[in-house]
Amino acid sequence: MWSSLCFTFLALVAINTPGVSLSCRAPNKCVARNLCRDGQIVTDGSGIIIFRFVVCDSYSVCCAPEIQESTTTNRNDLYDAFLTTKPSVPSITFGNPSTTLVKKVNEVFNPDTEEPCVTATSEQPTVTLNDIMNTIFNTLNRNNTETQVPSCGYSNKNGLETTRKQASEADVNEFPWVVIVYNRNTGNILGGGSLIAPNVVLTKAKHISNMSPRDIIIIAGEWHTRSKDETYPSVSMEVTTIEIHSQFNEVNGDYNAALLILKSSFKILPNISPICLAPERTSYDSSRCFVAGWGKKNHDDDDNSFALIQKKIDLPIVGRYRCESLLRQTLLGIDFQLKESFICAGGEKDKDACIGDGGAPLFCPIPRQKNRFVQVGIVNWGILCGQENVPSAYTSVSYIRSWIDQKTMEHSVNPSYYTV
Repeated sequence: MWSSLCFTFLALVAINTPGVSLSCRAPNKCVARNLCRDGQIVTDGSGIIIFRFVVCDSYSVCCAPEIQESTTTNRNDLYDAFLTTKPSVPSITFGNPSTTLVKKVNEVFNPDTEEPCVTATSEQPTVTLNDIMNTIFNTLNRNNTETQVPSCGYSNKNGLETTRKQASEADVNEFPWVVIVYNRNTGNILGGGSLIAPNVVLTKAKHISNMSPRDIIIIAGEWHTRSKDETYPSVSMEVTTIEIHSQFNEVNGDYNAALLILKSSFKILPNISPICLAPERTSYDSSRCFVAGWGKKNHDDDDNSFALIQKKIDLPIVGRYRCESLLRQTLLGIDFQLKESFICAGGEKDKDACIGDGGAPLFCPIPRQKNRFVQVGIVNWGILCGQENVPSAYTSVSYIRSWIDQKTMEHSVNPSYYTV
């Protein structure tokens, strides 16, 4: 009896005494309190990782600025010849594709008419969906000179103008595919994005997934957000559709990707043109790549310290095994598991994407093609900003490429715009 009471007393003392604990029996493990949630070890970084977008703290609210008369409201008038309707598609006959396939293509290209743009016969060999898509777009290109597709991913080396800048800043319109995603209600930057076709922007889903398309404005061709003196002015465009990846996880950032379908197409200009996208199953380990955006330079900077001039950050791509190993040495803990949809970059002191850069592109030089780049990632999350040996996570474009192709096809977008 006394031994039983003694054990109970010692157990109570252990539980209530700092620095004293009872044994943790297998398969359970001793972990930091922030890594144990609902009795389970946190392995995906949820609640710890910092997404690269602006969010108000518990002591503040998101509020619209005083409305002032703008001197740039007529910028779009310079480009009144934008493509506002998709071109008509000629009738094309293919040999023996499935009825479902023919119906799908007709729904995509001729949704408002009973006249099919694709018919099937039994006289020719079977064809694939890619055959149909390529023939349609090639026919469009032959019959309509306005649908000629420019080559993607070409930068303006040394910029479109000569100006003084810092080493961490991009040259004027050096990367013509980088866009700003604005909240039109508050006038605040939601993050960055990339133009992958004249009417499609690739960005992150975080914070956009619960917004209406009418709340978002895309600014393309920007360099200095406060200057109106550039030779090529920036251009704004409204959004009509938001496509969020169906597997997007709001908590851990898995599949953090969205496509914004624009109301009209941007005219391809020296300061506005699309980026190429990484093909499926491609690796860019050990490459040195770039991020461009207007986010903060440091995590602790106040919310009014966003970059006025587009940043240019060169970063190394970090392989999956090394990235996961390095992140396990942070607050994420030894049990952290890097999601398959992530690609890692960074880990060099004071060189990193940061808050406000969410959705901006991570892009790499294409070997043996001068001044040409391919987008490999989308700014997603990190642990603070610019910490040595702490790489950041980006949504892998290669990993979600098939989803991008599927969604752009549904919106009648030619994949040649973003294909190398």
